[in-house]
Amino acid sequence: MKLMMMSVPRHVVIVSGPPASGKTTLAKRLAADFSLPLIAKDGIKEALFETLGTGDREWSQRLGRGSFALIWHFLEVELAVGRSALVEGNFDADHGAAELTRLRRRFGFKALQLHCRAPAEVLYQRYERRITDRHPGHVDKQRLADIREHLDPDRYLLPLPDDLLIVDTTSFDSLDYSPIHEALRHHLDS
Repeated sequence: MKLMMMSVPRHVVIVSGPPASGKTTLAKRLAADFSLPLIAKDGIKEALFETLGTGDREWSQRLGRGSFALIWHFLEVELAVGRSALVEGNFDADHGAAELTRLRRRFGFKALQLHCRAPAEVLYQRYERRITDRHPGHVDKQRLADIREHLDPDRYLLPLPDDLLIVDTTSFDSLDYSPIHEALRHHLDS
């Protein structure tokens, strides 16, 4: 008996943006709406905190780098079995694009980047408000003094040749999800 391998279209949805831009909120909703596996940086990082413990800012950054390595590993696992996936994080533009290019050469997927952004002052206020709600391992209080320099949305915009949708997350109460859903449906159907 001869097995035939079918070419399976794979799609990657990337939710990018600066800290406190609403990436996780958007990614969780879309993963549920479209039944996509969600590979989220903070979820991974917090599992590492629970397993390896918390520490100072340097330790948090180290686990952050490890979290990104795991994102790429988990995405590769999903793509290897022909599944589409949604990845979320504050990706470094150059490194994130390099990893996606590496995976694209192997799996030939299509990508859609949903890039979250809001004015820096809105992001700063959100960041400050969420300090008590987030896992203490993130050491957000220690980062508050210099977080403004990390709020430039363009720093996290991945330079990819794929579709891009800028999502203004200034107000989640008035966010219109219909163009996001339409873009995602079109992406997954292509």
